[in-house]
Amino acid sequence: NDLKIQQIRVRQIKDDINDAIAVIPQLTIRTPIPGIFQIAWNRRNRTLIKVGDEVYRGNNVGNVPDLTWIKVETYVDETDIFKIKEGQRVNVRLDAIPNLVFPAEISQIGRLCHPKDNNNKQKVFDVELRVLVSDARLKPGMTVSNEFLCEALHDVLFVPLNCVENTASGSYIYIKKGLTYERTEVEAGPMNNTHIVIKGDLEPGQLVAPVNQVEKSDKQSKETA
Repeated sequence: NDLKIQQIRVRQIKDDINDAIAVIPQLTIRTPIPGIFQIAWNRRNRTLIKVGDEVYRGNNVGNVPDLTWIKVETYVDETDIFKIKEGQRVNVRLDAIPNLVFPAEISQIGRLCHPKDNNNKQKVFDVELRVLVSDARLKPGMTVSNEFLCEALHDVLFVPLNCVENTASGSYIYIKKGLTYERTEVEAGPMNNTHIVIKGDLEPGQLVAPVNQVEKSDKQSKETA
């Protein structure tokens, strides 16, 4: 009797093993397209899903992006929101290859203004870009820098923002003349985050100095005198 009981248990264990093996193909997830598998985030602890985690019906365990087109998720400051619109051209640069430019356009602009992050009071709008070319060097998750082309100007003079002194009487730049700087009035035009267009009695190639450098030089001259 004991032998028969043990034989029955062995058959039951074998049946359980065979049932488990038969279920394995049903537990294998296959994607309809080849590509790079991106592991999803565990919503409970905000870490990547790993072996042993419990997942439930409807949970996202990963993604296989379609690399024939790439989107970029970025943001703009609330003060710049009226300078952009859907369809506007953008230059996307990989931080890993900054000299390489990928053309893109704005595909979506968020409607809700929100803090940049929990530790920053800066308010921003979410913006989604669509890269217009397919390139194997563009990989999901890479860091990029974006240049929004708000206006195209030709044959204009421009200088860094820190080279223009704005006062109640007007805007001025300091042109290097020998060992000194000549304060020259200019008309300030459009600007971006780094440079500003100027007009005046100027020539391309003239050396201009940052305002703080001139102030520092004047202070040192007074102390020496």
